[in-house]
Formats: sequence, structure tokens, C-alpha cells
Amino acid sequence: MAKKKQSFEDSLAQLENVVGKMEGGDIPLDECIDLYEKGVKLAGFCAKELDAAEKRIEKLHKKNEGEFETTPFDEDDTSKGGKTDNVGSDVPF
Repeated sequence: MAKKKQSFEDSLAQLENVVGKMEGGDIPLDECIDLYEKGVKLAGFCAKELDAAEKRIEKLHKKNEGEFETTPFDEDDTSKGGKTDNVGSDVPF
């Protein structure tokens, strides 16, 4: 049987579980070290998945010849709470 690829969401849930156990403080040192190691691996996986997702998010800019050009996603465009300007755009949102 093929092994299912671990999802970001599953990894994040596992990481939150690990952190919760460690914050509880009622575990032996050896188990805490094992949990820490597992947490580091999960955090690394999550960071890698987020980085890959960010690289896939691109904006399309129309070139003057009607072709489309992709540019990297810039989170500063939308993170300041401002709306994106779609005036004159055919896109309804």
C-alpha cells in the first residue's frame, strides 16, 4: 500500500499537539527531547511547504503585446488592509 503524502494541515496539527505536550511540562526529559526533535522536523516541513506555496502564488501582469508575464507574489500589496485596485478590470472581484 502506498504511503499517503503528509499534508501541511496534518503536520501543523501534529506540531501544535507537540507544543501543547511540551508546554504542559508533565513529561519526562527523554520524552521532551524526543518531542522537541519531532517538533523541529515538523516545523521544518511546514516552513518548506509554506515557502513552496508562496512561490506558486503569482500575479499576472499584462504586457503591452497582450501576453501575460508572471511576477513573484508580494505580500505587502494586501497585508496592509488596503483593497487592490481593480478599476477598469474585467475581473468582478
